[in-house]
Amino acid sequence: MLKTHWQAVLWTVFIFIICSIPGSQIPKPNFLNIPNLDKWAHLILYTIWAYILSKSYHNESKLSKKDALVKVVAFGLELGGTIEIYQHYLIPNRSGELLDFVADAFGVALGIVLFLKIQGEKAFSKAQ
Repeated sequence: MLKTHWQAVLWTVFIFIICSIPGSQIPKPNFLNIPNLDKWAHLILYTIWAYILSKSYHNESKLSKKDALVKVVAFGLELGGTIEIYQHYLIPNRSGELLDFVADAFGVALGIVLFLKIQGEKAFSKAQ
């Protein structure tokens, strides 16, 4: 598993580390006055994560397209939800937010769509 999914595992660890930073230690640069910046960050992190995991399932080619994408969605929702609960209860000055989870879910969907668009007809063609 690690041979084909190492990039997804590494990105998951990166997400976990970023989300483990206490709220008081997160820099707030003045030049980044973007509304809902944290939601955009969630969207981007999970878009990349879903793209990487979709690609690793594609390269593994043991799953059908449907099964692979269902796994990406399920794991993405599980990861997003678990991290929100983790932040709410265990990280100082952080809270679990429903809108962060929604941004995670949209990121997962966007990552899958990007993967399918980039791969085109080749996406999971070996497993079909």
